[in-house]
Amino acid sequence: KSLLANHTPAGDEALAYLLNVYMGEHAGEELVCEVTNRGKLIAPLIRSYQQCLPLTGLEPLHKFVQGSGSQAGIALDSIASGEVCQYE
Repeated sequence: KSLLANHTPAGDEALAYLLNVYMGEHAGEELVCEVTNRGKLIAPLIRSYQQCLPLTGLEPLHKFVQGSGSQAGIALDSIASGEVCQYE
């Protein structure tokens, strides 16, 4: 939760990176929602991390496994639409 509340450039960078590698217990809705709310200024960071995804050692991931970049595209689409969201 503290990262979601961190609105510094380092916080933006951390969220952009996590969108591309997150494979947690749930789908990462909070990450997507937070970067969506930060808007177009964070989009270039997200795109830059999409270009350098780290290997997890689990490749190739099954198409049903979320993570390793799946959230970044969703976030970029939400940002482009001007969407605003809330999470708890």
